[in-house]
Amino acid sequence: MVLRQMPRPIAAVIRQTMQEVATKPAAVQNGQTRQGCDSHQLGVGDWRVVSAIEDEAVIVIDGGARGESMVNPAQILRDSQGRPMFAVLPIAEYERLLEAADEAAALQAYDAYKEAAPETFPDEVAGRLLDGEHPVKVFREHRGMTQSQLAQAAGLKQSYVSQIESGVRTGSVDVLKRIAAALRVDLNDLS
Repeated sequence: MVLRQMPRPIAAVIRQTMQEVATKPAAVQNGQTRQGCDSHQLGVGDWRVVSAIEDEAVIVIDGGARGESMVNPAQILRDSQGRPMFAVLPIAEYERLLEAADEAAALQAYDAYKEAAPETFPDEVAGRLLDGEHPVKVFREHRGMTQSQLAQAAGLKQSYVSQIESGVRTGSVDVLKRIAAALRVDLNDLS
């Protein structure tokens, strides 16, 4: 809530009252303690403010003209030493917070993806893989390599690469790791 948006005399009275709440909460005449929580609601003219005292500071939770919707403050449940243990909020506020957390997590995942800058492949490559072509052949041709060039880069014979691409041989894990490194793809991309 921004007091500057209120009429100046109302803002001045609310500021003064909030200072009184901070120093002597029980002495406030035009406010009321909200049942079940450490918050106060005070009204000045057509305006009202909901505040709470936390660690000797007054926190304005919400405020507005009478008749406008105000968010209900969270109810703070404390242990026997007065430490906050739980916050009870209205279901609408809880759902809003869940949505905001979900959106924040999605943005964080997107930012991590963009920062990692993973290589993407054109639709043609994806289509050929989905059509069942051998991944070694698809990625080799995507990289513009011949079987001989791939074999040399992976330390293999051209005939072995040909046999893997045609499905005659599967290739050991070590061989597939070398091929994946030469093609600059993950080993999983070749399976």
